[in-house]
Order: sequence, then C-alpha cells, then structure tokens
Amino acid sequence: MIELAVVLAITGILAAIALPNLAGTMRSNRIRATGAELQGDIAFARMEGARRRANVYVCALNALPTAATSSYTCQSLASDWSIGWVVSSTAPASGVIPASSVLRVRSNIINMAISATGSIATSSALSLNQLGGANQTGSFTVCNSNSSGEPGVALSLQASGLLDSSPTTC
Repeated sequence: MIELAVVLAITGILAAIALPNLAGTMRSNRIRATGAELQGDIAFARMEGARRRANVYVCALNALPTAATSSYTCQSLASDWSIGWVVSSTAPASGVIPASSVLRVRSNIINMAISATGSIATSSALSLNQLGGANQTGSFTVCNSNSSGEPGVALSLQASGLLDSSPTTC
C-alpha cells in the first residue's frame, strides 16, 4: 500500500512538471499545422491552375455560407485570414464565390491569428495563374491569437507561386 502511494505521488509530481510544457508544445504544433494547411492549399491552387490552364483563386473568408445562400463571401481587402479561406476556380464577383466553383475550404480555425501583408492584403483574392505563378506577392503570419511574444510561422509568397516558411515571433 505504501509503494502504491509513493508511485502515485511521483506520478503526480511528474505530471505537474510536464503539463505546462505539453500545453506550449500543443500550441506550437497547432500554429505549424495551420501554416502548413495554408501553404498546402496555396500549392494545391497553384497545381490546379496549371492543370486547368486557368487562374485559380484563394480568398480570405468574410463569412461562412448559410443554408439560404450556399455561397462563400470573401473579404474585399484580405488582410485577416483568421476565419479561413476558400480555393476557387472562379474569381469572387463582388466578394461572392458560388459553391459550385469551390475546390477547397478551410474554416473553423480556432484561436489562430492569420494576417497577410503586401499585395495579397490589398486584393480581394490571391490569384495563381496557369503557369503556377502568383499574381500577388507578400507574406502571411500565423500566430496564436491568445498570446504575443510566442513563436509563430511566417510564409512568404513569391511571384513564382512558391511559399517559403520560416519561424517568427508573434
């Protein structure tokens, strides 16, 4: 009985030490995973543009569709990508993308702050052309929305359509 109590006490002490580190690791993994999702979806749009021999668009969501609308609304100036994004075969007309042209959607991005700069942030959609190039350039920063000064991910989009990923401080 005493041995069991000692084992439980040691287990409790080790758990108390490891728990704060585990939470930080989980936050860091979520940030990297969200950055990788955005990077993957832009690479997907780039490949689709080459495959279709037409422009493919990625835009920051303004709102998710309702049962009544069945279309996606994009931001007019795409500086905040925290709600999510949509990959589409058609350019947003007045900020609206019909569900029939949607190729991929990412939403429900919880506790993440995703911001864009450069010409990405000043257009309604990121356009990737049939040659794989990007018609806008700039960068994305992916951070935990509940804290500052922690590690984040910076994605830099080049005119070639390639994204470079690097660590940053939020």
